Amino acid sequence: MNTNTTTPFSYRMRTHQSGQFWLPAAIWAFFVIVIGFFGKSIPSAVEISISYIGVVLPLLGGILGAYAIMDDPVLELHFSSPRSAIQMLLERTIIIFGLLTISAITFQIFLHLLAVDLSPYGNTWMRQLAWIIPCLTLTALGTFAALFSTQSTTGVMLVGMIWIVELVARGWFLGHPIARYFFLFGGALAPTVDFLNQNYIVLIILGILFFGSAWCLLKNQERYI
Repeated sequence: MNTNTTTPFSYRMRTHQSGQFWLPAAIWAFFVIVIGFFGKSIPSAVEISISYIGVVLPLLGGILGAYAIMDDPVLELHFSSPRSAIQMLLERTIIIFGLLTISAITFQIFLHLLAVDLSPYGNTWMRQLAWIIPCLTLTALGTFAALFSTQSTTGVMLVGMIWIVELVARGWFLGHPIARYFFLFGGALAPTVDFLNQNYIVLIILGILFFGSAWCLLKNQERYI
């Protein structure tokens, strides 16, 4: 008797969405080459490294989140299976976070081998939070926006717009008494601010709300058939 051993990961690798798996790898390779070039210029290497970990990876998470479900060519077939909406959402999100985690950890190992010191950005745990939390928020936002609009491109555009606005206006965000708690890149661009913990809490809550909203939308399958 034949047994179907197809996993969500292997399925997605066999579809046109496999390009999503190569995008993080290509960007990872690009930054590795750049850091290798600036290896002797430690200040430049540190700035570029933390930008990749705490700024670029969250953008990738948002893009992958926007394409995670709505760009699935056999989405209707998945809806006819016994898997629940939360199972589908968790499967896709776990794959994305797996890719981001591999990218972040291997990149930091590479930095360690080159003796690039990221200690000014906190201890090992704080450096992980600098990318985990904004990745959580933007991945959730991208997924929610794509499901809400039923268009992956809308999710990507919204994530990209917020990403650019926060980078360009980071001084305003950090100086505003309310907006600073919604700044996505505090761990990477402002690791010494005294409100960083509160900022992380707000971003985590936003991520949970976006994921919860995405789950509610996904339960209404008629919107996507």
